[in-house]
Amino acid sequence: MVDYHFFFKHYPDRDVENILMKKFFVLFLFTPFLLFGAIDYNVQFVGIENNLILKGFCDVSDLVHLKDKPPRSLTALKYRGDNDIEKLLKVLHVFGYWDSKITIDIEEINGQVTVFVLVSPGPRYVYKDVKIFKAPCNDNPEEVKQALNVCPIEASNLGIVLDKPALSFEILRAENLLLSNLANCGYPFSKIEKKNIDVDFAEKGVFLNFCVDPGPLAKFGSTTVKGLKQVDSKYFEKRIKWEEGEVFSLDKLDKTKKKLLNSNLFSSVAIVTPTTLDPNEELPITIKVVEAFHKTFSIGASYATVDGPGVNFGWENRNFRGLGDVFNLDVEVCAKLILGAATFKKPDFLREGQNFILRFEAFRINIFPYLAYTTSAIAKLDRQIDPDTFFSLGINGEYINVQESANNGTYTLIGLPIFVKHSTAKDLLNPSQGYTITYLAAPDANVINNNSFFFTQKIIGEFYQSMGDNALVMAWRIQLGSIVGASIKNIPLTKVFLGGSDEDLRGYRYRTVGPLDQNRDIIGGRSAIFGNYEMRFRVSKKIGLVPFFDIGAVSLNEYPTVTERWFKSVGIGLRYFTFFGPLRLDAAIPLDRRKSIDPAFKLYASIGQSF
Repeated sequence: MVDYHFFFKHYPDRDVENILMKKFFVLFLFTPFLLFGAIDYNVQFVGIENNLILKGFCDVSDLVHLKDKPPRSLTALKYRGDNDIEKLLKVLHVFGYWDSKITIDIEEINGQVTVFVLVSPGPRYVYKDVKIFKAPCNDNPEEVKQALNVCPIEASNLGIVLDKPALSFEILRAENLLLSNLANCGYPFSKIEKKNIDVDFAEKGVFLNFCVDPGPLAKFGSTTVKGLKQVDSKYFEKRIKWEEGEVFSLDKLDKTKKKLLNSNLFSSVAIVTPTTLDPNEELPITIKVVEAFHKTFSIGASYATVDGPGVNFGWENRNFRGLGDVFNLDVEVCAKLILGAATFKKPDFLREGQNFILRFEAFRINIFPYLAYTTSAIAKLDRQIDPDTFFSLGINGEYINVQESANNGTYTLIGLPIFVKHSTAKDLLNPSQGYTITYLAAPDANVINNNSFFFTQKIIGEFYQSMGDNALVMAWRIQLGSIVGASIKNIPLTKVFLGGSDEDLRGYRYRTVGPLDQNRDIIGGRSAIFGNYEMRFRVSKKIGLVPFFDIGAVSLNEYPTVTERWFKSVGIGLRYFTFFGPLRLDAAIPLDRRKSIDPAFKLYASIGQSF
């Protein structure tokens, strides 16, 4: 038996405290060694360079996720790596590598443990065939299955390209596309009863088999619109893409919904279909809408390097006459410009995607070359020919009074303006790829004063090329203009070519670059050629720098010529990128500065790139 009193009687209370403190100190001292006894390691994936696959590995790997919780032995580390193999193989299968192999190798070099994940992906399997059968389908390989022939659907309709890599996410997408195709052919209640993915290791191919129950053929029934308050029901007559009795199409529902939402008349649009056919084997359609506010009033302030400080007012009714027509009034007042305008627009005039526009405006502009008063009216048709091409044709009348210039006069013009634009550059505020070609033409006749005629044409080409994931964008713009017919004295100074804006020659005084008369007064030209070049660097996610060079010449000749005096400017721009587009600030220096006219430099600010 242990005598505890005997054990303690040789140690006074203070000695016991010292012993306990020493034991606590030893435990505290050796705790880090116990913790750091775990094996710190690095992970390297070897044999695969596809960034998407590597990202998938990192998303599923315990070696990666648990790296901050290292194991205490090499055996535990090896177990962790072996446990990853099956998950990593599934990632490779997603990308079409069905013959892949993975091994784990652990090495210790200079005290650092590295886990090497050795990947042998093997050949990439490709799609060999896609077949669609009509339910019921069983698994008896000797039974001849009935092909689904209610709707002609091929592999290409499902986003599957034969002899191309078989990717798992494409197979999932193919299921949705199959049901969508069937719904567009009149079978909205179709179901995929069974799906087989057969991997042929001998042919290195994937065979897809879908077993589908198409359900009954459906037709459009009656259409009911609910929720209308101020919009007339007649508005829907041209906006609904289907007719009663037509074969059902899901695509027509989607297009109708998009059309209604894009009208800005409704804040919400829901198209509801029942889950079964009515006794006439039709699907009655219910459109539920919530109307948006149709009238808006706006007021704003602005500052421009040309116009100075200004204010603007606007009022708009997007449901004029209750039929979705648009009527707006605009007023702008600043130091150089006073403008008042009224615009009426009838969407989908005579045909879908074609708008009729009637606009009246009066403005006063007072700039260095002239003071002008203009009153005009224009009626035109705007039409979106395809997603990339826009066309406009109109007739307009103008009364122009030019004063305080080298060519004063009054003009009453009748014209036929034409506008065509084709653009593959999708981002209007920050284009980085593609091109835009714009053509403008305007035959004008002075019908009262001198019966003169002149024909104005202008073509603009803008080209964009990105490098390094938009880290650098090269942008070019070239403009060619020509006026044939009347002499320069019979053309209003507001219509001739003059350089000096932020659209052609930055740095020069606004609309002052052009030929002079014998008194050295600005009279402008009948032709012009301008070129702009920008290098748009992305310094960071939010900041960009844009060095640029502008060049141009304006001539009295009817067609552009290279023998005239060339004006040049250089500059640097700052871009701050926001969610709605870049904020732009450019500083331009005129290299051919006219000391009595041009400033030493000019600043330009706007939302979006310069072109």
